[in-house]
Amino acid sequence: MSRTDRGSVVTVTGRIDPDDLGVTLPHEHVFFDGVDPLFVEPESAAERAIARRPVSIEHLSWLRRHPAGSRDNLRANSAAELVDELRQFSRAGGDALVDVTPKRLGENPAGVRTISRETGLTIVHGTGYYVQGAHPTSLANRSADAIADEFVRDVRDGIDDTDVRAGIIGEIGVSGRIHDDEETVLRAAARAATRTGAPLTVHPPGKTRYSQRDRTYPTSRWGLEILDIIEEEGLAPERVVIGHVDRSLYADLRYQKRVAARGAYLEYDLFGRHAYLETIEDGYPSDSWRVDSIRELIDAGYLENVLLSQDVATKTTRSTYGGEGYAHVLETIVPMMRHRGIGDGEISTMLEANPKRLLTFAE
Repeated sequence: MSRTDRGSVVTVTGRIDPDDLGVTLPHEHVFFDGVDPLFVEPESAAERAIARRPVSIEHLSWLRRHPAGSRDNLRANSAAELVDELRQFSRAGGDALVDVTPKRLGENPAGVRTISRETGLTIVHGTGYYVQGAHPTSLANRSADAIADEFVRDVRDGIDDTDVRAGIIGEIGVSGRIHDDEETVLRAAARAATRTGAPLTVHPPGKTRYSQRDRTYPTSRWGLEILDIIEEEGLAPERVVIGHVDRSLYADLRYQKRVAARGAYLEYDLFGRHAYLETIEDGYPSDSWRVDSIRELIDAGYLENVLLSQDVATKTTRSTYGGEGYAHVLETIVPMMRHRGIGDGEISTMLEANPKRLLTFAE
């Protein structure tokens, strides 16, 4: 399709005109396999027994609280299931999504292209590395420039050994404190985004206790430090997504407004997640709380900074296994927003105009 003067959206099947993007979820996963880097062995014998079993409705409550405690939950790569799941999103009115699966977490760009063609959905694929615990061991010995060169190749030529180009850099992972290796990757990502024009999406840490010595504090501070690092590398905050801001609601909205005031996108991308995560003493707010907070951000003038998504990845986040699935935002959250007085024009801005502006670049 045609490439406009202002740029294109780079999808797994090639460039498209930004006006053809439509309703877009900017933070999802298609193929996913986090067993090796993310699995956490449960402590008790009873929980280890659950962890060894296939995901089932019988243990859904425990699995939601311990998503990394089940190998089967962390491996969700059935193409047939994915086609069925994604068609639910399409039937609900969805047009496009962004697969931000990092390297070593089951990324499958060629497979995603096949899924895109079979479902008719537009899919943009990302490139990046997740938190330090999921890094390949070789990454610690590489410079920011070398990693940036890799990301640039992924955008310009194709991800790793495929010809599927990345249309976004990320999600780039940052832990409860920014480890040196994570900062190196973050700086590399910012350099690659500056060189290519591609946007950058970042996974910030979850809630942590404050420690001045270790520079750790709640999520309500990390987005600002992330933007400091990115701006030092010359990338404008307007090309940056701070993901998972839902979890910072446990602090207050003043932090989110400060991030938005600097120009970055605030991504509410955990819709449908409600469970308390016992292993990291963290959890998620309700969808109702999320929508009320977005209403406040809109009233404060930050409509053009808000993105909406669900972060579907593990089996328990998919409808086949009792999760909300890819259609949750369109089927449940949009009606909730209308009930809260958020108009169709504002909803269209968050689901169409904002992702289109984010994903358009001229490389």
